[in-house]
Amino acid sequence: MRNNMNRQKSIPQQLIALIALALGVTILGTVVYFVTVQRLLSRSRAITQTAIAGMEQSHHLILDLAHQQALLQALLRERDPDRLEQGLQSFQKAAAALSERINAMAGGGSGNPALREAFQQFENAQKRVLDPLLMGNNGAAYEVFLSDYTPKYESLLQQVNAKTDRLREQTDAQVAAQSRAAQQNALWSLALMGVLVVLVAGLGWRLKTRIATQLKSLAENLHLASEATAVAADHVSSSSQSLAQGASEQAASLEETSASLEELTAMTQRNAANAQQARSLASQTRTAVEAGQTEMTQLTRAMDDIQTASTEISKIIKTIDEIAFQTNLLALNAAVEAARAGEAGMGFAVVADEVRALAQRAAAAARETAEKIENSVAKSRAGADISQRVAQHLQDILGKARQVDELVAEIAAASQEQSQGIGQINS
Repeated sequence: MRNNMNRQKSIPQQLIALIALALGVTILGTVVYFVTVQRLLSRSRAITQTAIAGMEQSHHLILDLAHQQALLQALLRERDPDRLEQGLQSFQKAAAALSERINAMAGGGSGNPALREAFQQFENAQKRVLDPLLMGNNGAAYEVFLSDYTPKYESLLQQVNAKTDRLREQTDAQVAAQSRAAQQNALWSLALMGVLVVLVAGLGWRLKTRIATQLKSLAENLHLASEATAVAADHVSSSSQSLAQGASEQAASLEETSASLEELTAMTQRNAANAQQARSLASQTRTAVEAGQTEMTQLTRAMDDIQTASTEISKIIKTIDEIAFQTNLLALNAAVEAARAGEAGMGFAVVADEVRALAQRAAAAARETAEKIENSVAKSRAGADISQRVAQHLQDILGKARQVDELVAEIAAASQEQSQGIGQINS
């Protein structure tokens, strides 16, 4: 009985081992195929980039040849010495650029001697055209241009086209080789997968045989385990249905995840845009607060100046009050002297009374003005204190605005990085 139980335990273990082997084979085949495809793609990209660079180099070289020929034709038609000198400078610059491009295309050293020879003959023909042209003999220069320069120009152009054709042929050959390599790799991958599938099938068949043998040996225990087998069969059936339902739900969840990821990408992009806008607004707020703080500083200085001026005016009013007091004393002394003088001092007494009344009114006005100025000074002091507190608050607001500006800048940068990361995941 114990041996039968051991055999029953070995059957699930063997099934698990077979499933694990099948998964391992599948994963191994997938990894091998993926690595092979990535290697072929890298080689194809390198070939394509090299071909594009060579084609662009040939195209620019042909354009430089045409440009230099057009400059030389313009020199042959030119009769003005100043314009001829300017044209020669432009022609020399174009010739230097063409020489550099030819050297780059020839590959340096002993690479492509036919192209170098054609270019050397082309340069010699140019010199033979320029010699009579510089001596003022345009007719002879034009004859050399037609008889010597033009064939050398066409020969050089043929060498450039031949270089381009060879580059195209090399690219086609490399692409064909990559295609053959891809086919061979695909065949090898299929062969490997076939061998692994046959191996797994053989192991499965062997496992099936062993399970059948073990089941035969356990036939006598079927009657006792029939109910347990029925329950196990129901459980396996429900598990299979649950597995199928889970697979369907997983596929639906993947679709919903893809849609949610697209929505999240759009939301992240909007958040990044809003963060950029918030950063701009925070920067504007910071600028406005700094301007307000500057103006508040100016207002505080103005309030301090007003307070200082009010203090000075209080001193002046106090001086006026003292002058009025002295004037009143003098008027009293004059009235006393007028009373002693009798009738002769009557007129002087009237003047003294008027002066005393004027002094009293001046003193009253000075005291009233002093009270108003003291009130203004107190209000100026209160305004100065308020302006200082407001300046302090503006300083605090400026500090917070700077912190908000920095935080919004960090949020904008983080949102941009998040948007790029989600875009890469979505792609």
